Amino acid sequence: MKWVSLLMVPAVLWPSVVFAGSVSGGGGDTLPAQPIGEARILGFLKDSRKSLYLYFQYLNSDFEGVSADVYHRLFEGSPTIYDVIDKTEIEGRLSTACRDHDGNEMDGSIVAGNGGVCMSIQRLGAKLDLTNGYSQTTALLAHELSHKLGFNEDEADALQQDMLRRFGEWSVTDSLVRDLVRKSIESSISASVETWNFMTFAEGGNWDVLCLLARAVDDDYADYADTRPYGGVPLSVMPPGGYLDLGYFGHMSWALEIAACGQASPSAKRPLDESEYARYLTAFGERTEITFGDFAVGVGGWPAGEGSRLMMRRIDSAAVAKSEAQKLYDYLVKMRVRDEGLERETHVDLVP
Repeated sequence: MKWVSLLMVPAVLWPSVVFAGSVSGGGGDTLPAQPIGEARILGFLKDSRKSLYLYFQYLNSDFEGVSADVYHRLFEGSPTIYDVIDKTEIEGRLSTACRDHDGNEMDGSIVAGNGGVCMSIQRLGAKLDLTNGYSQTTALLAHELSHKLGFNEDEADALQQDMLRRFGEWSVTDSLVRDLVRKSIESSISASVETWNFMTFAEGGNWDVLCLLARAVDDDYADYADTRPYGGVPLSVMPPGGYLDLGYFGHMSWALEIAACGQASPSAKRPLDESEYARYLTAFGERTEITFGDFAVGVGGWPAGEGSRLMMRRIDSAAVAKSEAQKLYDYLVKMRVRDEGLERETHVDLVP
């Protein structure tokens, strides 16, 4: 894990704090010429589960990472930030401010009648506009939820500012978040359908047809994999620790194509299939199973990396091909079900 300092805030001295927050401003409290209104704020809150999940999964999985201490409290303790997102209810105030423990009016607070977090829909709707409504609302909610993990006010502010910075740099919007989740679901459906077709036909064991089907599996899985990190945008639908799995199953889909096309008749092969299959056989040698890392080195010429602990079987029969495809299919179904869960709206208790 690579650590960066942007979330490294002092945790030795924990000041007495009110555990409440406001949207991030740049000086005075002037109001926008075209406030976004309460309905849009409510929509952002109902959409917040997927937005928060994808942001924290990015922090969990991306190469930048976060400080070791913050990482531990977000992702390795009990509860994790994902537990907090799932279990914490939102109290949305339609016409009043939230209050901190001292009774001060705030945009957000962990003082809520339902035991969750309070978000003042009225105040946010009047302060924000279309340029900042989504990011400010979501970042403030992240601020409040971090208090549920024991973050003090400085730490919660740092987290809030990090989300605002990342979302601002990449122009993240609520529609982009929805599109990302939808694209990932659709891509995993396509890849799992092709994998199922491969498994169904594998009973017959015709390598020529399996070669064509394996190409479709590999192409569709590549499209699916492209949706996961999403081109550097600070969001990820990849589950925690999922990059290793993504690489493993990506190589598995490639191995299906190499093995099937390598054993197909000459008329069904491309010139590249011969050379890839020759490297494939050399990588396995006399072994029936090798590590993912050995496969990467032997067939692709890439460093073994973490893949040295995951095993891949030599596909020398249709039965083995079907078994390996079953693993890929099960993974795709699991990811699709998980992504579909992100579409569930966050419940907001509306309070006058």
